[in-house]
Amino acid sequence: MPAEIELSSLDSHHLRLDVPAHPMNWVLVLELSPEGEPVRIGDLRARIAQRFGESDLYRLVLPTHPRRKPRFTVATSIDPTEHAKEHHVADRFGMLRQVEELMGSRMRRDAPPWDFTLVHQQDTKSQALLLRVHHALSDGLGAPGFVAMVIDTVSGSTAEYQRFVGTPRFTVGPVGVVAALAAGARSSRLVRRQGWRPKRIRPVGDRAVRRVAEIAVPTETVRQNRLKLGASTQEYVYAAAGLAFARAFPEHADRPLRIMFPVSLDQTMAHTGNAASLAILELSDAADSLSKRVHSIQTALRSSDPSRQAMDAPKTSHGLSYLPWRAQVLMTQLMAADSWDLAVGVNPAFSPDNRLLGREVTNVVGFHPMLGRELAVTALILRDQVTIGMMADPAALPDVGLFAKHLRDLIVGQV
Repeated sequence: MPAEIELSSLDSHHLRLDVPAHPMNWVLVLELSPEGEPVRIGDLRARIAQRFGESDLYRLVLPTHPRRKPRFTVATSIDPTEHAKEHHVADRFGMLRQVEELMGSRMRRDAPPWDFTLVHQQDTKSQALLLRVHHALSDGLGAPGFVAMVIDTVSGSTAEYQRFVGTPRFTVGPVGVVAALAAGARSSRLVRRQGWRPKRIRPVGDRAVRRVAEIAVPTETVRQNRLKLGASTQEYVYAAAGLAFARAFPEHADRPLRIMFPVSLDQTMAHTGNAASLAILELSDAADSLSKRVHSIQTALRSSDPSRQAMDAPKTSHGLSYLPWRAQVLMTQLMAADSWDLAVGVNPAFSPDNRLLGREVTNVVGFHPMLGRELAVTALILRDQVTIGMMADPAALPDVGLFAKHLRDLIVGQV
């Protein structure tokens, strides 16, 4: 029998949320410089085959059947042709349609849940590599571990990335039943909206429909504008995203805006598995002013305890493990169904100086899955660019492109 590795509480949380109509995949887009020889799919597959055996991280396979204590199994081999494919598209919109397809498709349970898609963009003769990973396998902070499978390194191996591929999977120690119930009660109050309203239950079906958009703005513009407002980069992006949401979707203005943001439980930022938990800000201020929005964000952060909120999530997840697996799935999905409007993450991109099979990586765009039916926003900082990837379910929020336009106008505009 294959070896088994038990999922951590945060790993299990993302597995509980994964259903065909709501897959839990994240995607990282690595844009390649047009200079140099094009990357060939055969060379990409050869590098994957060479490095696959260097870490158990690449060999983990999701549980096939629901069970009370799901565990990863460990694959002994893979088929590189199944884990690296290529597509030819007419333009950048075609590339984004490939991202939507990857985000909306559930990953296999009979092979390690990661893959690469090499996209050839014909109008500019450029290429992009799309990395997709299931969230139960790793959070986005651990993305360098998977990039290491294909990126050029001095050693010719993943040795330079050992902090992301060779460290033990991140875990939060188990807690007793009483502590887990207390954390669960706090989490339930946290995700409950003020006043009663029907939940938009997570959809059911064979697959998901996703719409994505992206913007890129100069890092210097973000720096100058956030300094004028006396805000950190995170506070500035949260405020801009909140105001853009209000302008793009005024029909949601009848209730306080709730923003979920990731909080890393690993202070070293070097781990495999999942270490990113969540915290929530609820903002009642509906002012159409970026400066006032920043003030509201800062006030909410000072009056809340994001670190404690973040620690409650894995404790609650551990408490659910005492229930049958199907009950765990139902309770987790109900809690996440309509608990926040925006999920906003702000992180540095994986590396400032990297090449992929001889081609320079010029830009990185991230897309993370929706835990409920919110608008997911991922900002990555790489050298002189801040890229922001956005994703939504068109049945819940029909025009993610309009949100992207408002967000760009706010971030690049003069404060």
